[in-house]
Amino acid sequence: MKIESLREYNGRNPNGYFNELPPQARMAAWRWLGMFEVRWGKNMPRWRRAILIGQAKRLALTSEAERCLMLGSTSGRVQI
Repeated sequence: MKIESLREYNGRNPNGYFNELPPQARMAAWRWLGMFEVRWGKNMPRWRRAILIGQAKRLALTSEAERCLMLGSTSGRVQI
């Protein structure tokens, strides 16, 4: 079922997925997206790819220290 009113939003961003990011963050976002593509393999419908692109942007703009704080870890390592 297609929704005609959403047709204008279809298609790839003409500026690229990560062009609005600073160069260093752009490279990190492409690395994150590459890791996601390896993890999901060929099971990558458009909706999942869109979500993973958003997550790659978020992770690229978040420092490692901030990610560790969000996880509740101060060292970045998981203790068993």
